[in-house]
Amino acid sequence: MSFWEKAFKVSKVVASTLADEAQKAQGRAQQQAGKNLAETERQLKKYEGVQHRMTPEQKEKYDQVKKAHEQRKQNLQNKGVTVSALGEIRYGDYTYEQWNRKWVSIGPLVSANLTPYNQSVGLYRHKMNNKVVYIGRAIELNNGGFRKRLSDYRRESDSARKHTSGRMINENLNRITTDVLIVGDTSQAIEVTKELERVFVGKVRPEWNKMLF
Repeated sequence: MSFWEKAFKVSKVVASTLADEAQKAQGRAQQQAGKNLAETERQLKKYEGVQHRMTPEQKEKYDQVKKAHEQRKQNLQNKGVTVSALGEIRYGDYTYEQWNRKWVSIGPLVSANLTPYNQSVGLYRHKMNNKVVYIGRAIELNNGGFRKRLSDYRRESDSARKHTSGRMINENLNRITTDVLIVGDTSQAIEVTKELERVFVGKVRPEWNKMLF
């Protein structure tokens, strides 16, 4: 298989790999996908100036790879995901490791003051005995953000308890402490939050998240 055939095949699966492999906790596969995307980018630039020497078949394959590659990049950028020349994956402005250092504790879920977070979107994680048992997202930007999502678990209604995980959270309110990861207050922050949820759930694999599948 020629480089261009391999590159075309890689470019077709990179976007789905970045999105899906994290959910399956295959971090190494995700990192490899980033490297593959970066390598395709380098090869396209390498051959960009010698297109006039290509045979019609080579030029056609080059154009196919470039078109598919640019489409994959655009799809990722629409989700707030970028890949550096070295294959480093960023979700919005930060890598997974950098985001992971930005969690903020808001204390026990049952009594946490949620008012300061009513205009922000991002992730939240619930812990029991210092172990992460659930990671979720708050993306209702125009409807209360974190305040709306986390308040649902404390209400008498079942708005947040349609899944087993929601019932578990409600039943353990007095035992849960919660951290929040503020991503932002824009529509783009919502897309980044969705990608981060896949990554964090895929890497941490909290017990109660498994109840959703």
